[in-house]
Amino acid sequence: MLALCMELTGQRVSQYTNFDFNSICMLGDRCFAAGDDGLFEVGVGDVDTSGAGVETGIVSTFELATSDFGIDTHKQLRRVHIGGEITDEMEVFVKCADDYTETVRSEDVTKENLQHGIDFDFSHSCRGRYLSVGVNNVNGGDFSIDSITVVPIKLVHRQSFRQY
Repeated sequence: MLALCMELTGQRVSQYTNFDFNSICMLGDRCFAAGDDGLFEVGVGDVDTSGAGVETGIVSTFELATSDFGIDTHKQLRRVHIGGEITDEMEVFVKCADDYTETVRSEDVTKENLQHGIDFDFSHSCRGRYLSVGVNNVNGGDFSIDSITVVPIKLVHRQSFRQY
């Protein structure tokens, strides 16, 4: 099932996929979803508990639109800075030319739900004219992203000259 949710005050849209529900409803301030496996309250906790009592971290990911970042030549990313409320480790990935993807995982994330920022430094192996940046949570961690700053490096191709 594909579900879309729009925040009316900021007109921001979220997309949810891989839900095995056939109906969703709001009852007061609580959200319930029904499917072949039963009735579930949505938005309670950071884990998904299956009927067998097994907890699974809820996967959260998003990818920004492919961009040239205002640079009309090939480039590579030096760094991506993520600002917001981040309660666990997260990964930032960059998709480059030829379907190559480089992923960097955060380290030493504060477990408190406070505003802070994390820098993700990338190697020089991911290059291309157009790049895509995305974010994954790790272990079902929660995040609320306020800002994403991308620092690209413009690549200059030098011509080689032969001496005769």
